[in-house]
Amino acid sequence: MKISYVFILIVCFSLNLNASVVQKFSWVSGESFLWFLKRNNISKDLYFNLPPTDKELCSEIIANSEYTVLKDGKTIKQILIPISHKMQIHIRKEKIGHSIDFIAINSKNIGKQVLITLNTSIHKDMYNKTHNRTLAGNLVSIFGKNMFKIMQKGDKIAINYTQTIKDGKLLGTPAIVSAMVEVNKKAYFRFKNPHDEKYYNKKAQSASNFFLKIPLKYSRVSSDFSYRRFHPILKKYRAHHGIDYAAPRGRHIYASGDGRVVFKGRKGGYGKTLIIQHKHNYRTLYAHMRAYKKGLKRGKTVSQGALIGYVGSTGVSTGPHLHFGLYSGSKAINPNRVVRKALKTKLKGKEKKLFDMFAIKQLDLLRDISLNNPYHKPYKNIKNNCAIRKS
Repeated sequence: MKISYVFILIVCFSLNLNASVVQKFSWVSGESFLWFLKRNNISKDLYFNLPPTDKELCSEIIANSEYTVLKDGKTIKQILIPISHKMQIHIRKEKIGHSIDFIAINSKNIGKQVLITLNTSIHKDMYNKTHNRTLAGNLVSIFGKNMFKIMQKGDKIAINYTQTIKDGKLLGTPAIVSAMVEVNKKAYFRFKNPHDEKYYNKKAQSASNFFLKIPLKYSRVSSDFSYRRFHPILKKYRAHHGIDYAAPRGRHIYASGDGRVVFKGRKGGYGKTLIIQHKHNYRTLYAHMRAYKKGLKRGKTVSQGALIGYVGSTGVSTGPHLHFGLYSGSKAINPNRVVRKALKTKLKGKEKKLFDMFAIKQLDLLRDISLNNPYHKPYKNIKNNCAIRKS
């Protein structure tokens, strides 16, 4: 009988607790993976012997994220360091030295629903109901600030969202699937289209003018995006959380969308890196850069298409290219699903039919969430379209 590797790992962490101690720590902001190894008396060869894509994964450790250490006396036996909501670094003590691997996180996504009646403010009321500090901010990002400026006490909000859970704790940020905001008895809807990860209203119209562009003129895609995949021969997980665009050294790199610079500096195997925070909880990452645009600093606001730096080969790189990563909260997502050369203002044809089928189910769910909401009556009888009669 074959026992999964993750199960064996859990058993190893659970057995012989009298002799071993499990400790939880927060990853120090600004600490590199190499410095972490040095601080814990682990050979740096553990990192240097990794293939390039795995070295890049070691650069994705998020500051202040919680990691786990299993000690036997003063000896570190195992370490688990999360690098996303799906994957973690596993370091294990061997007879000689240590081994390193990338394994799945034992977590699960759960669907959650919430109905809020506005009493004080959206942020305070949402936190009091869900104890989640980011859900309200995500909702405001989807609908726009102006929507919530005109809300009054007694207006209602219904949300269907998913949340990753690990060991009973929230992991990453919630992902809103659909939402209804009622303002003066009139309801407004947003649906996250599963086919392009963007939000639309019930008429399949784009909810905002936000979109991302490919950040440079490239020669070719040298390495595409892939989620963790189990290699049947190596018996190991492999992933590449981004797209590598091969381009000449010094080629201009532009901001993929409007946003704010939240990181500028070296980031392990990524070398010189820049991270920009965008609307809708998106972040873009630009790595292996040769240099940054002069005067660009952390906290500075940039516009879509603005020059931010130049293609290089810093960090772990076999040649000049741009590693372009895209994240929704802590989740790495395929840029090809979001980045577009032109903005889609309205879905048409087959895309709209698929969206309508999805939206109808979400409208039914939002209706169930809003059973105490007087507005739910007008959209009880939904047929084969997303039209909703006004009250």
